[in-house]
Amino acid sequence: MASLTSYELTGTKWEILEILSKKTSHPKELAEEIGTTIANISQQLKLLEAYGYIKSERVDKGKGSRKKRSSRIKYSLNKNQLSIISINPFKMERKEITQTHINVYLANILLCDLKKETELLIRLYTDHKELFEHIDALFFLKTDANETHLFVITEKIELFRAENSRLQITKLKENNEIRFWSHTLDEVRKGLDSKEKYFLDQMKLAQLLYEKRPNYSTKLWEEQK
Repeated sequence: MASLTSYELTGTKWEILEILSKKTSHPKELAEEIGTTIANISQQLKLLEAYGYIKSERVDKGKGSRKKRSSRIKYSLNKNQLSIISINPFKMERKEITQTHINVYLANILLCDLKKETELLIRLYTDHKELFEHIDALFFLKTDANETHLFVITEKIELFRAENSRLQITKLKENNEIRFWSHTLDEVRKGLDSKEKYFLDQMKLAQLLYEKRPNYSTKLWEEQK
């Protein structure tokens, strides 16, 4: 199926996708949140659904509805997508990239616009790939001097609170140390729900680098912002 170009995905279409990345929504809710008419929203939704970006579902209004079988439509993202657009004097190309763990990890590094940390984070994956088997989600926090801080959500916290709490990446021009701040998803959820300063401060800095399963922690993270 053909895709809309990056130019065509600007404006209202982009705002719709941004909202649906966090929650399912009805046309009226989208129109109110974006500040446009339902007619405009409906037109954009039809285009996005036709090109496979979103999907619709009829849901029962429940008790109290004037018509027993009445329903309305809600929209959600159809699937996770990763695309690369290349533009140069000889060729313009847009390609959808397979959603492998390494592809998504590399794309997120680029999306975070990290510069000096890029090679360091690539080395982390290539030199310590076994750790990623136990990482449910990984976030970039900050870099202080030669120490890069990463936030890890994992059920194997003992792996990141012992000998792996700090890792030396030595194949670069300068030695760089990675420091992990590790917690289970339950610890993160409880910390955010109770408004603990430590978790709130970490959340403000966090930029997603890796998730073992799509949307494993992103929605939890975004809901607290």
